[in-house]
Amino acid sequence: PEYLNLKLDYPYFSIVILDIENASDIEAELGITAYQIEMLNIGDMLEEKLRIFDQFYLVKEFSSLICILGQKTSNPNHFLQALHKAAASFLDDYSESRFFIKIGIGQITSSLWNLHLSFESANHALKYRFFFPNQNVFDAKEALGRDFSLLSSTEIKEEELIQLLCQKDKKAIEIWLHDFFLELSRK
Repeated sequence: PEYLNLKLDYPYFSIVILDIENASDIEAELGITAYQIEMLNIGDMLEEKLRIFDQFYLVKEFSSLICILGQKTSNPNHFLQALHKAAASFLDDYSESRFFIKIGIGQITSSLWNLHLSFESANHALKYRFFFPNQNVFDAKEALGRDFSLLSSTEIKEEELIQLLCQKDKKAIEIWLHDFFLELSRK
């Protein structure tokens, strides 16, 4: 994390994904160089809007920008509300663009170990854009009506698996997985 300039001492984290629906069309129209310059401009504008958060890290992909955000706050709901406001403000400023932009906001997580859940929930929330074509900002809690979870086990069980993986304890991992799948088959 240090080489990425990521600080890990925040009580809350979230992933925000900006997705460009018509990226291939614009790249074909402008050419790869002009398209990449446009993506850099979008990244700069997004960074400007999201710099209000304590931690900001941007990962650029061909048709999306992935933001890792950390925030010192005692209220995760305020963090989520601020994410919605920043996303809406960005989209207002970029409304005259030829880019069709949608933003997925991942669930707020209190552990860096669960950042993957925030990423998956942001991706999942973006899938709902087809049900709401006039909406541009989506979050998993709104889409599902509850927090998103990849695993049906408790956070304690998830942490237990992560610790076993870090310890490379193959036998204990096998037992954990056996118990996990046994539990799944009972549901």
